[in-house]
Amino acid sequence: AELTPEVVIANLEFTPNYGYAKQIQMFRGVLEDFNAEELSMFLRFATGIGRLPSNRRFPRGQKLKIRFMPDQLDHLPSAHTCFWVVDVPPYEDATEMGQKLRQAVAAPQPFALS
Repeated sequence: AELTPEVVIANLEFTPNYGYAKQIQMFRGVLEDFNAEELSMFLRFATGIGRLPSNRRFPRGQKLKIRFMPDQLDHLPSAHTCFWVVDVPPYEDATEMGQKLRQAVAAPQPFALS
């Protein structure tokens, strides 16, 4: 089944979910503008997996956390694929958020060895 913004958004959890209402709405709006290929790139960026299972849910009901990180407005969004967390600066502008997220998901993903 083709990825749609609604399916991806249904698998997200925003933290903190207070104080960032504007950014949560902007982030959803950015994903609603993504096409299926961009949504797949976003999932691969965030989880290491470019698609959802056929039931359109992550295993065991797991959610992908979108975490707003204050004081990092000059940073791109960053992903912690082991923990299914995407850190997003609380951009004030939807256009900037869209540009930065697209830039982050399109970048080659480095593999850090620890």
